[in-house]
Amino acid sequence: SSDLDSAWHEIGLGRSALELKFRLRDFRIFGVHLSAGLSQRGESRRMVEVSRLLGQIDASGGGERTMIVGDFNAIAPGDGPLMRLLPLWIRILLRFDGGIRTEAMSSIAAGGFADAFRLLHPDDPGFTMPSTEPSVRLDYIMLGSGIRPLLRSCELMNAGRESALATDHLAVLAELGLGDG
Repeated sequence: SSDLDSAWHEIGLGRSALELKFRLRDFRIFGVHLSAGLSQRGESRRMVEVSRLLGQIDASGGGERTMIVGDFNAIAPGDGPLMRLLPLWIRILLRFDGGIRTEAMSSIAAGGFADAFRLLHPDDPGFTMPSTEPSVRLDYIMLGSGIRPLLRSCELMNAGRESALATDHLAVLAELGLGDG
């Protein structure tokens, strides 16, 4: 039998999280692509998705040996974008909608998850989007407490023009020291 189990979990309207469970290592990864929109409306949708995701993680064994990875379409507290590089319509929307919201990422942190990139790069903005001239950080690798000691590196993968043609986000790559198990 395979060491890998997978399952899809509905977390919002048209949004699912993919769970990969590595049985031999007692380790899980949840891949997400949360709803977009930096305004309150987008953050409200993300809060529902994050709540359901954290509930699913708790219901299936807790988050200690769990990673959550992907495009969160959210900003963590203290990780503001370069406003001058954002499109004018987004800057106007943010001004009328009370500014950038950070509740979704705060909820994930309160659920026991730490930002892998920020653990190793506390002063680097880590902008991941757009790939052509990154000015906002929307992509994260969040680690449960049992995974954090295994973190060896976490870097942005900027392959230049080829990367920009493939996606509008820079990839984030973490290396874990899982040992021989």
